[in-house]
This record gives sequence, structure tokens and C-alpha cells, in this order.
Amino acid sequence: MGAIITLSILALVVLYLGLFKAKALLLPVSILGFLVAIGFLLNDWTADKGPLFSGMVHFDHYAIAFSVLCIVVTLCIFIISKGYFDEGDRLQSIIHY
Repeated sequence: MGAIITLSILALVVLYLGLFKAKALLLPVSILGFLVAIGFLLNDWTADKGPLFSGMVHFDHYAIAFSVLCIVVTLCIFIISKGYFDEGDRLQSIIHY
């Protein structure tokens, strides 16, 4: 459950960073947020929790492994796209001239 809350807060933080043109912080904050979410998921792996919200949400090992896999793939995409964040500043300065 902590991973869902962490990813929701991360989305809002990244939106605000984009709004205030803090492009240099987008990648590090995103990677840090994803790592924190993976930490919460690994913590949930060892915890024996029953269904939450009257059985609507259930975190079994399959669901946790799939969530970790999705976050790891997203991390890889973000790391590969680091050049976009670096090149974006250069392109933006060229457009303004």
C-alpha cells in the first residue's frame, strides 16, 4: 500500500517540478521515488497481510513481483532517456535565439 501512495505523491511532485521548469530535478527525483516504491514493495513481500478494503485489494507475491517488474522497466526507460533531459536544455536555448 505504501508503494501506491509513494507513486501517487511522486506523480504530483514531478508535475510540479515540470510546472516550475526544474527540468534538472525531474530525473533524480523520479529515480529516487521509484526506488522508494520498490523498497515498500520488498517490505510488503515479507509482511503477511490479508485482503484490504473488504477484499477489494490483495497483495500476493505475484502482484508484488509484477509491480517490481513494472517499476524496474520504467527505471530502465528513464535511465536510457537521460539524454533527452540533457538535450532538452540545449534545444530550448537554440529555439529562444
